[in-house]
Amino acid sequence: MKPNHVHLRDDSSVPDDASKSDLDTLETAKARQDLSHQKLERFIAEALAELSDDVRAA
Repeated sequence: MKPNHVHLRDDSSVPDDASKSDLDTLETAKARQDLSHQKLERFIAEALAELSDDVRAA
């Protein structure tokens, strides 16, 4: 019978500073991605509004 939990070993080959640095890098990348998505959403909304205005004018 398999246990219902998994034991994760303590990986002592990676110092705490390295894992914190990796976490900081991931958080920075996520923030940049979020900003990029916001810019894209704004661009799409503006393009749709412009197209909508063009359709009304026609």
